[in-house]
Amino acid sequence: GSIRCKARKLGLERTSCYYEPTFPHLADIEKAYIAGLFDGEGCIHISLNKLSSRAKHRYHKLEIIIANTNKEILHYLFSTFGGRITQNSIRKNQQTCFSWRMSTKEACAFLKIIYPYLKIKKQQADIAIHFQSEIQYTGKVISTDIYNKRELSRNLLIKLKGKHLRL
Repeated sequence: GSIRCKARKLGLERTSCYYEPTFPHLADIEKAYIAGLFDGEGCIHISLNKLSSRAKHRYHKLEIIIANTNKEILHYLFSTFGGRITQNSIRKNQQTCFSWRMSTKEACAFLKIIYPYLKIKKQQADIAIHFQSEIQYTGKVISTDIYNKRELSRNLLIKLKGKHLRL
């Protein structure tokens, strides 16, 4: 049998381990700069996975993205906060564009750091932080009520982004 079966027979259960990501201390001016960058070039997204043979049930995931042609600023974000950098597909007659991405708890912790300095994406950050703070990682299939609450957050964010709020 598998390790899970043996553990179950022994009466062992997997417990969820919650941790709060930690980032280096930043000066207020750095936080303000990053918030301005995020307001202009960033995106907050709650995705809903597609069912596949690997994923037996649907789930929501918070993700933040900053896209830019300047790879240097994205490397600064990566070295400061982690995450990952990807190269976007290149279109004819356009510069190469890169994206810095973070998801789930790390994305929420990042948003909390820059939150006081956000102008354009403050309401979106409210939804994202609330969404992520409600998630309990159990590895079990969630109830319909919890799924619907998460879907409501996703739809609120989509609706808010559709308004193209500006200062």
